[in-house]
Amino acid sequence: MEVRHDTCSTIFCSQYPTEDWYDKLHKSTLTEALLDRIVHNRIDIDMGTDNFRIK
Repeated sequence: MEVRHDTCSTIFCSQYPTEDWYDKLHKSTLTEALLDRIVHNRIDIDMGTDNFRIK
């Protein structure tokens, strides 16, 4: 992430809301640094709560 930071795009997909990522990744110092880079300047696309695997 350090090499890609502010130089190119990266796509992250998650079934959890962004605000829950800190808890899911155990709130370490490394987690804080990584998520700071990911969450800064992000664009969120909310796909809703539908389960697309069933459709």
